[in-house]
Amino acid sequence: MGYPIDYEQMDRPVITEGICPLCSGRGMIRNENGFLSFCICYFNKSLRHLEPIPRLKEPTKLSKALQQRGVWIISVPEYPMGRICLYDIHLRRALIDTYWSGVSSFTWKDLSPNELINICWNQRERRNEMLIKPDLLSIKMMSWSLSDSAYDTICEIISDRTEANRITFIASPNVTKDLKFVNKQFDEWFQKMVSGKHGISLNWGSKVPETYDDQPPPVPAISPIPLKIMVRE
Repeated sequence: MGYPIDYEQMDRPVITEGICPLCSGRGMIRNENGFLSFCICYFNKSLRHLEPIPRLKEPTKLSKALQQRGVWIISVPEYPMGRICLYDIHLRRALIDTYWSGVSSFTWKDLSPNELINICWNQRERRNEMLIKPDLLSIKMMSWSLSDSAYDTICEIISDRTEANRITFIASPNVTKDLKFVNKQFDEWFQKMVSGKHGISLNWGSKVPETYDDQPPPVPAISPIPLKIMVRE
């Protein structure tokens, strides 16, 4: 499996193993003003599944959305098939920029709609901790084919997070004004979002991105120690 990368927009990821060379494992570094701040390795712990993703060179629109807070609909191309990789690339940059801006604590969750609904319906005791408490809830809507009751649940979460002044990203490769939903509440909300100022569109640009292998290299097999036969005299 390969991961798409446009070398004009982004660099290959840098994955560090072992003790961080910047902070020598302390988790803190001294900045230009002489004050201590968290090292990037500290933040990478909360970005574990985004670490092998290409690093965006320039700031992203998502950073501004994090600063303004609220709910955002994010249109992103589906490339390669079945993956919205560009969203992950921009999300990683936005989160790192947020951490580097001096925010002492920032929590986030990345969920599919099915995971969200499962928590609400079958794990009610985890609802607030998993879905309302995080500063950012990222929902990847690869498909809008959900039941009417499922959309009721999503609207409930969006409403509760808005009241709590939390940030919600809903990313999808299918964001158009002609989308209509059976669920009236969600349909009205979606049309308002698409027509308003809380919509963001991400694209690859004019170039078709290349791909590189995003799988870790296989661990070399260690030859077993040869068996020594002791001969008793």
